[in-house]
Amino acid sequence: MLTNDADLRELRDRWNIGKYKDLLDALKGALPEDEWVPLSDSLLHPLDGSPAIDLRGLSLPGGKLENLDLSYSHLDFAVFDATEFDEVGFQHAILDGASFKECTFHLAQMLPVYGSGADFRHARLRQSFIEYARLSNSDLSGVTMSDASVNSSELTACNFSGVLAERSEWRWNTTTRCDFVAARFVECRLTATRFEGARLIDATFENCDLSGVDFRGVDLTGVRFLGGTFGDVLQGETTYRTRFDDTPEARRAVAASSTENRDAVAWCPVVSGSSESVQPATSSRLKGNPGEVVPQSGWWISPALGSEEGRRYFKAGERFPEIKSTNWGLVIWSYNSADQG
Repeated sequence: MLTNDADLRELRDRWNIGKYKDLLDALKGALPEDEWVPLSDSLLHPLDGSPAIDLRGLSLPGGKLENLDLSYSHLDFAVFDATEFDEVGFQHAILDGASFKECTFHLAQMLPVYGSGADFRHARLRQSFIEYARLSNSDLSGVTMSDASVNSSELTACNFSGVLAERSEWRWNTTTRCDFVAARFVECRLTATRFEGARLIDATFENCDLSGVDFRGVDLTGVRFLGGTFGDVLQGETTYRTRFDDTPEARRAVAASSTENRDAVAWCPVVSGSSESVQPATSSRLKGNPGEVVPQSGWWISPALGSEEGRRYFKAGERFPEIKSTNWGLVIWSYNSADQG
């Protein structure tokens, strides 16, 4: 990330002249990717050194962006406040310091994204997917989610206070020192997510699947469990149980709940740093578009094709199907070495 105001000012000022002004106009005009990408400079992606599109300092507040692919974009300190994103892809985008306050995301795909200091306050996510993300020191307070997913992600020192998630997935995440004050999860699946050092003060889990969730080291003051279920999850040869610290506070919270399978809860001695990592939230950073040659044999996913057709095995050298979009958004195939079982 940038370290001084002069660098940031220079990044933002460049969008007023020359090719970057042309690039801004092209993005506003929703021109095809092959018309605006050549106008941008290229940076090295910080994870593996692959080319990344330089969109740092971009400012597009209050707009509407549709059917746009921002994959492998460097969006440091970009400002999109109150923008509507419809079928926009952010695969492997860098979001350091980017601002998405009060944005609306519909059929957005973030598989994955990376960022520190991103601002999503009061954004709305509908039928959108965040997978294998790495976010730290980011503010997602007041976000509303419906029929969306945040899965297999590493979330560190992020603020989810006041979040409302309905009919959404929040599975296999590792959250570290995150705030969920007054957050509300309704009819959500949180399978095997770990809340390490989280503050769940006055949070509510209503009719949620909490199988395998790790609540150790959590501040449970005022938390409410209404309906739903605790339980076990089998992943390979490992069984993940719903776990709580064996403390009076945790036992009171579970005893006061109306959640099923309370007998399945594992009560654990309080040992600092004892919880193991749930699942690697890493990605091999492979992506494929319709009609392109498959670069790696294995299982590929595209949420836009649904749960059955959206996970398929391809051999290297084959071509991805020509299906470009569905009612669930743009078809973009993603490969992850951790999802090959």
